[in-house]
Amino acid sequence: MILYTNGCSFTWGDELNDRKDRYGVLLSKKLNCKHMVDHSKCASSNQRILRTTLSYLQDKNLEDYIVVIGWSGISRREYFLNKSWAGITPTMIGGDVAATTYYSNMQSSVQDNLDFYYQVLLLQMWLEKKNAKYFMFRIDDGNV
Repeated sequence: MILYTNGCSFTWGDELNDRKDRYGVLLSKKLNCKHMVDHSKCASSNQRILRTTLSYLQDKNLEDYIVVIGWSGISRREYFLNKSWAGITPTMIGGDVAATTYYSNMQSSVQDNLDFYYQVLLLQMWLEKKNAKYFMFRIDDGNV
């Protein structure tokens, strides 16, 4: 069995003294997985989590995987510009032009919630179609 994890800093283990203590490593050992793949990244948006999960798993035999997704704060976003992906978070307001523009003029909690539900449902249906074992949880950022 292979453990696949993706998420934000909670999955990455940002607050830990040793990343070997992050939950993915501990779970992998507990389940006797032969391998672990961790695509988590600090400050990840759910858009990035969904995009990178689908990209990595699309050609894999998911019956060999256990997929664990730690969904991030719903107000985080990513956008594609100049041939690369960039992320923005509300904490970047005032220090980043794109973040300031987006959160001041376009962001809404209604849209954030709808996008989050679409992302979860899309991944859930896709994983079930592929007969994958999965578990998802959400980091509560207090914006719902």
